[in-house]
Amino acid sequence: MKIDVHTHHYPLAYLDEIEKHPSAACRIVRGADGRRQVHYAGDFNVVADGHVDLAVRLAEMERTGVDVGLISLTTPGVHVEAPARGVQLARLVNDA
Repeated sequence: MKIDVHTHHYPLAYLDEIEKHPSAACRIVRGADGRRQVHYAGDFNVVADGHVDLAVRLAEMERTGVDVGLISLTTPGVHVEAPARGVQLARLVNDA
C-alpha cells in the first residue's frame, strides 16, 4: 500500500477568508493568470488545482498509484496568527 503523508490542501473556505480578511501573517494575491497565491513572511505558495479540488487530487493519486493521502493545511499554517484568529482559521480548515 502506498501512503502519501505529505499532501497539502487549502480548503476554499480558508482561502476565501484570507482573501477577504488578510492578516499580518498571511494574505492572498492574484497572479497575472488569476490564480491565487498565498503570501506570508519570506515566501508564497501558488495555489494549484490539486490543493483545492479533491477530485483532481484523487485522479493524481490514481495516476501515480497512491492508495491513501494524508491531507494537511499547507504553509503558513494557523499557528502564525494571533491566537483568536488562529482558532477561527483552524475551525474553518477542520470543518472543511
